[in-house]
Amino acid sequence: MELELAYGNLFTKFNFEIFNKIGNFKTVDGKLGAINKIGIYMSGGLDSAALLALILSELKYIDKLESIPVFCFTVTKHNVPTNYAARLVKKVEEHFNVSLTHINDIPNSPHDAYLNGYLGENAIKYIKNYTPNMIVYMGINKMAPDDIRPFKQTLKIEYGNSKYNSYYSSPFLFLHKPQIIDILYKLNCEDLIPYTQSCNTLQVGKCGECYACAERKWGFDYLEKSDPDTILP
Repeated sequence: MELELAYGNLFTKFNFEIFNKIGNFKTVDGKLGAINKIGIYMSGGLDSAALLALILSELKYIDKLESIPVFCFTVTKHNVPTNYAARLVKKVEEHFNVSLTHINDIPNSPHDAYLNGYLGENAIKYIKNYTPNMIVYMGINKMAPDDIRPFKQTLKIEYGNSKYNSYYSSPFLFLHKPQIIDILYKLNCEDLIPYTQSCNTLQVGKCGECYACAERKWGFDYLEKSDPDTILP
């Protein structure tokens, strides 16, 4: 699947194929080894919403939506409830008329939760029982450089160890927030946006001051689109 995302300096052609090439592993006859299921780290934010919509759209495109199971993994972060991720998964199921397996509230150690969000060592060990023969996706995106973003960048991200995963892929690694948001529009999945939660401070809604809120606002402003109000759980 190829999508043309954003415009101007951020215009890009984005290609996404699940059964083509994952990292340095090439496929054989449309399959990657014994891969038979897909996993995604589901934070409940815009990135994971766009990634899940992209995965399901691609599965539908290659006529495998019914035959390839998808697992959503949500890990507790900073002791914040993960009900926002659960309601997003439910909305995605309704949108695509598909059943997903959502493993919610996966425990992390306080240290890992503070440094790594949902990629701490404890969480990965917990998830590893699900990951044999699985492609595991995460919506890590490129942090915007000074010359293209209109807000101050203060967030430092550290990523956990992924050695327990079968195969690991971050297709958004070189995309910016406007491009990722545009994926939802290009796939006609903008109805998912009100169910996403980005703020680092509030459990629901936007504080308007943290990095996540500023980045989200930049994404919608760049696309000249309005960010809808969050639908309360």
